[in-house]
Formats: sequence, C-alpha cells, structure tokens
Amino acid sequence: MKKVIDLNSQDGNAYVLLGLASSWARQMEREVGWNRKAIMDELIAANDYNQFLDAFEKHFRAFSRFENDPRERLNNQPSSRRSTQ
Repeated sequence: MKKVIDLNSQDGNAYVLLGLASSWARQMEREVGWNRKAIMDELIAANDYNQFLDAFEKHFRAFSRFENDPRERLNNQPSSRRSTQ
C-alpha cells in the first residue's frame, strides 16, 4: 500500500520528505542495493520545490503518491499567450 502524502500538510514540507526519502533509500540500499547517496544528492541538488518533487517521485513512486500537488495547478493554468493562428 502506498503512503499518501498531502503536500499541503506538514508532511509535504521538503525537509520532512527528505527524511522519508533517506529512510526509504537506506532500507532499499540494504535490501536491493540502491545507491542512497546518489538519490539524496539528487534531491538536495533540486533548484526548487517542483524539481524536488519530480526527483522524489522518480525514486519513490512505488511507495507513495501525492495529494494537493502544486505541479498539477501549474499544468492546468490557462496560457496567458494565445495563438494568433
């Protein structure tokens, strides 16, 4: 069963997610040989919250799913520039 993470709650804080990622990566390092350091380095190197979420999902999609994802709001906004065709 996937952990549901409400990004509008305290659980959606990047530092909380980083702690969760560290725990999961450590477990997967022991069980199947994941490279925990490389995963954590990628998360820490994110330039913004959305990039951080992208990296988190890339590695932990099998374990979690997000609710109230701000990236969905960005993707659903109408474009301010209209086509002239």
